[in-house]
Amino acid sequence: MGALRDAGHQVQGLDLMVDGRVPQGAGLSSSAALECAVAAAVSDLFDLDLLHDDSARATLARICVLAENAIALAPTGGMDQSASLRCQAGHALLLDCRDGSIAQVPFDLSAHGLCLLVMDTRATHTLVDGQYAKRRASCEEAARQLGIPSLREVAFANRHQTLDRLSDGGFGREPDTS
Repeated sequence: MGALRDAGHQVQGLDLMVDGRVPQGAGLSSSAALECAVAAAVSDLFDLDLLHDDSARATLARICVLAENAIALAPTGGMDQSASLRCQAGHALLLDCRDGSIAQVPFDLSAHGLCLLVMDTRATHTLVDGQYAKRRASCEEAARQLGIPSLREVAFANRHQTLDRLSDGGFGREPDTS
């Protein structure tokens, strides 16, 4: 609610009860799915009109990312929220994280005699253990040292050579060729 208020929306407090069966740490984007479901319900309840088209859904996804970053203290980037709010049935979502633009890619598995299988491997996953934040910070630092906005900007032809210089903290040193 606070993230919606911070974005300028008139909302009031709510008492909610959530009952779920998704195993904690199962890696099924459960926190993003839950926050997006609640945000969608709040949008409807308070007539915020944040679900009527993709632009409004993109705005709601950004608000949900801010909530997860500030309230849940999980440094997510928005992929899960975008998938929760912007996917269309029968399509995969191609998300450009630089500008938030999307493309709906046809994904009709049954037409090819295939199905999607989701399995619980019992391997735990958590964003608050710091590993995601460390990887993200490492990538951001590498991009900063290269003088580019993100590692995505590394020219494809030189990508491996450039990124090899960054491995094992070796940025700025010539590779050992001995």
